Amino acid sequence: MENQKEHFRHILFYYFRKGKNAVQAHKKLRDVYGEDALKLRQCQNWFTKFRSRDFNVKDAPRSGRPIEIDDDKIKALIDSNRRLTTRESAENLNVLKSSVEIHLKRLGYISKLDIWILLPFFRQLHDSALKKVLIFFSKKQFQQRFDILISSQGFTIQGVLQRTKRMVI
Repeated sequence: MENQKEHFRHILFYYFRKGKNAVQAHKKLRDVYGEDALKLRQCQNWFTKFRSRDFNVKDAPRSGRPIEIDDDKIKALIDSNRRLTTRESAENLNVLKSSVEIHLKRLGYISKLDIWILLPFFRQLHDSALKKVLIFFSKKQFQQRFDILISSQGFTIQGVLQRTKRMVI
C-alpha cells in the first residue's frame, strides 16, 4: 500500500513536470487505476506541494499514536512525591497532562489540599458495585420482566429505579 501511494506521487510529479494540472493528472490516474487511484483533493495537495518547490514524494514523519502510560510508573511517581501536580507528572513521564489525570482517576487517586490521596478501598468497591447495579437495571430484558412484576404491585419502573439509585448512592 505504501509503495502504491509513493508510485502515484511519482506519476503526479511526472505530470507536474509535463505542465499538466491536478485535475488532468487525476483523470489520467483514474483512467488507468480506477477507484484505487488518489482522490482529486489529494492530487491537488501534491501539486500545491510541488509548486512550492518541495519535490519529496515520501511521507513526512508523524508523531503517531500517543505513548501508553504504565500505571505502575504513575503510581510510583505519585508515591514518591504526593505533592506533584499532574502537569509535573506529565512532564516527567513525557505524556499529556490529560492522560495522567485519566490514569490517576482510574487508579483511585484524588487531590485533596494539593496532596494525592488514594481513595479507601470500600469507596472504590462501592463505586464499582453501583455501576454494576445501574448496568443491571438498564438492561432491557430485565426491565421487561421487572415491569410485569412491578406493575402487578402498582409501582412503575422509573419510580423503583429512582428509589434504588437513592438507596445505593
